[in-house]
Amino acid sequence: MSYSFGLTITPDTDLHAAVDLAFNGTGGYSVRLGQQQNGTETEAADAVEAVKIALLSLVTALGDSWDEANVSISGHANPGNVERSGWANDCVTVSLSVTKYSAPS
Repeated sequence: MSYSFGLTITPDTDLHAAVDLAFNGTGGYSVRLGQQQNGTETEAADAVEAVKIALLSLVTALGDSWDEANVSISGHANPGNVERSGWANDCVTVSLSVTKYSAPS
């Protein structure tokens, strides 16, 4: 099933913990629970693990000139990661957008 969530990060953010918190949910909403109810928790969780690796690479590439960024994560998981008639194919997308740059020295 499809999923989507986002978070705001800074250079000091523990990316793995922040992504886990956003996926596992706060305030009564949980992307993980929605995937569990649809039978795709494992598949979506595996994709989110890949997101953490990609996000670390993206943040590293930004260098030191940013103070805040928004991260959007969306995807679709099929049970067993196999084609299912009438469903979208498996995918995951990570978008990173700087919202605040560091003041020039």
